[in-house]
This record gives sequence, structure tokens and C-alpha cells, in this order.
Amino acid sequence: DILKNRWHFNGFVVSDLHSIAGLIGHGVAENKKDATRLSFNSGIDVDLSATDYKGNIIDLYKEGKISIKDIDNSVRRVLKAKFILGLFDYPYIEENPKPFPSSHKELAREVARQSITLLKNNNDILPLRKDSINIALIGPNADNIYNMLGDYTAPQYEKDIITVKKGFEGKLINGSTLHYSIGCAIRDLDTSDFQNALNSAKKSDVVVMVMGGSSARDFSSKFEITGTARVSNTSTSDMECGEGYDRSSLNLLGRQEELLKRIKELGKPIILVLINGRPLILNWADSNSNAIVEAWYPGMEGGNAIADIIFGDYNPSGRLPISIPRSVGQLPVFYNSKRLANRSNYVEEKGTPLFPFGYGLSYTEFKYQDIKVTKQGNTSKVNVRVEVNIKNEGKRDGDEVVQVYVKDIISRFTTPEKQLRAFKKINIKKGETQKVVFDLGNEAFELLNGNGKFEIEEGRFKIMVGSSSDNTPLEQEIEINK
Repeated sequence: DILKNRWHFNGFVVSDLHSIAGLIGHGVAENKKDATRLSFNSGIDVDLSATDYKGNIIDLYKEGKISIKDIDNSVRRVLKAKFILGLFDYPYIEENPKPFPSSHKELAREVARQSITLLKNNNDILPLRKDSINIALIGPNADNIYNMLGDYTAPQYEKDIITVKKGFEGKLINGSTLHYSIGCAIRDLDTSDFQNALNSAKKSDVVVMVMGGSSARDFSSKFEITGTARVSNTSTSDMECGEGYDRSSLNLLGRQEELLKRIKELGKPIILVLINGRPLILNWADSNSNAIVEAWYPGMEGGNAIADIIFGDYNPSGRLPISIPRSVGQLPVFYNSKRLANRSNYVEEKGTPLFPFGYGLSYTEFKYQDIKVTKQGNTSKVNVRVEVNIKNEGKRDGDEVVQVYVKDIISRFTTPEKQLRAFKKINIKKGETQKVVFDLGNEAFELLNGNGKFEIEEGRFKIMVGSSSDNTPLEQEIEINK
């Protein structure tokens, strides 16, 4: 009812792999036939595993437990999608795939650049110069193609994936030298390459440590029938994130932090680049690194994208889509918790995250000023226009992500302290000021009532504008009446 009638979804619904039979394990179906009945009558059109519906659909129809009308409608939805995709006109793909077009590679590079987030940049150590510099590039994620990619990545042609090492090699000019060492693995406890890493660092002006995590399936791991990886006690792959790889801590695994500390003892500037699929505990790294760059899994052009940012060919503009905690004891930690839901402090540490939702640095500085809020309408239909001026006070052109948060000051039931309701990424030339305009409609002020409908309730709302969830220097209240 919700999906197809209220939301007007007109596609078809597919189960997860073996999830229909999974109803037996959950204790809501007696066998595969019973699971098929429940799933089909709930609107599941396609059994992804192709093992549970097979045979059972026909038997259930003969038994009068599913109708021919529902079968016809389900088939119709699947065939409609195939017609739209042109699968009846072109049912086969080319046997020999074509190389990636250059436009696709550039798009992958741009997507990675825009998602990379600069978390720390003490004394503007970044960007690095390209000429006459000795750089140590150290870490398990510096030259590993699969650690750049996400879970369930199929085997790749090595030439198609640009690692950080390849990206750096394409940037350095005029007598610069790159000293590379793997140093350690993600999870393995071996330290046999520590000395090589230390030697590389000693010869260098700055050390770039590329660490973090991995969802790389080494294709020798064992997996469940659903595709979920099994954690092995007999071998240690880099994989520490992905389906089947849960964590009881969020620390850097293996010898990574130990290697960081050994490099720190040399007194060299450290730039930490993180390639990972989940937030990690970065307290020591934050206190002891000169810069931190969060790259997540940057994809096939990730090495070029990271190099673009490290060497200043691209001004970072990524913002955190999550909050990064100080410890697992803070979890869950998120910006829009309900008021008084989280303690403001713990005995051992602050209650705030290390890096909050929406946070990210730039190579330039932006100043927020001159907020103007105008309201038209009432609780039935409202439009609130928010206007602010953003000035680029730095020495570089840059992109700023302007974020608008809303707080329902007094409501019938408890609501979050603030909720992100709009954002825009804008490019501002150095020294220039740009006006940014947002129009907030009903959805920015609505509450979900007990009747399942979204409605605006009469009252006061606070509009907050800034660069992250914990930095909203511009605020103004409005009142919406019936």
C-alpha cells in the first residue's frame, strides 16, 4: 500500500539473495513454499536467487493461495522494465568490452575529487609543491588497486585503476623524488617492512601515510551462499569492511597506528590519507598528524583525485556525510539526535564527535554574513526564502557547501536539535562575495503525525546557516501560523 499506492512506485520489486528462504530462519515461515506465499503476496516480483519461487509459485496458484491476476501483474511489471531498457531489441552485450571512454574516466575523477574531505591542515601544509621535494609515500593503501574500490568489486584490469602512487608519480617534476614503501598491511601483524618505511621517511621532506581499511575481496576468501564474506581465523586479508565483516572497534587495524607512531618519532611532517569504508577512531592521528585527508573508497581514478588535492590542482570541497566519533563508546553519534538524547560529556571525554556531520576544510576561507529570511504562506502551504552572502576571504578560488538547518522550537513531541533541510555547493572566486538563495517548502517544516501523514504544526522555527552541523553562524527565527 505504501510503496505502490502512496508513493506511486511503478517498477518491480526484487528480493535480496536467498532472503525469501531466509524467512524460515527468522521464524516467520515454515518452509520455502510458505516463504514464497508470504513474499509474493507482499509484492516481491522477482526472487533474486531463482531458487525459492521456482515450482512453489505454480503449486501455490493451484492451491488457490496466490491469484493469477497477481501473477499477471507481476510479470507485466518485469516485462515493462525490460521493454523500457530495450532488452528485447538488444538482448546480448558485446563479448569484448570496449575500453573506458576518457569522458568516463574524467567523470570518475571528478566524483572522487568532490567527495574527498580535508579534515585537518595545520599551518597550511597542504597543498604540497610539485618540484624540488622528497616525498615518502608509505602505507598499505598507497599502491593497492582493490583497496581503492568497494565491496563486491569484480576482478579489474590493473591498468584501469589509478593508485595513489601512480597519481603522485604523474605530478612530481623538476628533481622531486618519491620514496615508496608499503610499511605494513591493513590487518596483518607483520612488521618486516617497517625499516624500509623508516628509511624512506628519513630521506624525505614530508611523509604521506596512506592507511585506513579495505573492502577488497581477494577472491580466495570463503563466502556464504548469499555472498557474505566469512571472517577467517586461518588467513589475514586486508578486508575489514563490507558484508560479513563487522567490527568490535574502530581503531586502525594491524600495525598501522604503530607505524604512524614510529614515523612520528623521526620528526617529519605527516600527512595522513585515509582510504576506508567506515569512520575510524582518529584521536592519536588528529593530535600528531599535520594534515588528514579522508578519501573513503575513491574508485578507479582515486589516485589521480587524491594527487590533485594533495598538490593543489583541486581545492577540496567534500563534506562529511556522517559524524566521526572519538570512541566507540559515543556510538551512535549523529548530528540530529533528539534534544537531551545524548550526554553532552562523558567521564573520559567530550560528548561531541571528533569531526561533525557536514564538516570539511578548504584551501581558502569563507565568511558568512547578512542573513535575510522571508516567509509566505501558512501551515497548509509555506515558502521560506533564506538569503545569505558568502565571501571568499582567502587567496584561492574555491567551492563552499552552504548548509541550512531547521529547528522546530516547540513541538507536540520531541524533535531533533537541528535537521539539515537544504544545501548548495557554490564556486566563489577569491575576494568575491556571492549571494546564495534557498527556498524552503513544506517538507522543511513538516512532522510525521500518528496518522502517517506529514503536516506543519503552528509555531516558531529557527533557521540556521553555516558550513557544518556545528558551525552555523547565521540564525533567524520565523513563525508559521494557520
